[in-house]
Amino acid sequence: MKKLFLTILFTLVLSGGAGASCYNDLDVEWERSGGFMVSFKFFNKADKNISIKSISILTEDNVILKSEKNLQSSNIKPYGRLENQIILIEDVNYNLIKKAQYTCDYK
Repeated sequence: MKKLFLTILFTLVLSGGAGASCYNDLDVEWERSGGFMVSFKFFNKADKNISIKSISILTEDNVILKSEKNLQSSNIKPYGRLENQIILIEDVNYNLIKKAQYTCDYK
């Protein structure tokens, strides 16, 4: 019985943060500016540092048109914001851009 209790307790302790996700702690806005760039704005709603790892633009069918992975100044402080993350689209058919996505991680 003691072994069962310790196993359950250990499992609960390890899975305690499993539901936490940086995606839940961010509000994101994106917009196309003319025919040359898409800009992103991130708003941190949490008391944790968040790092934006990549930004992408997609078609209606989730085909990635273009991605940026080497972002400058991609860290967002607790309750902070990050603006002016851009993808240059001068070589992309901007009429196909329908969605955007990003990846993030707690810093």
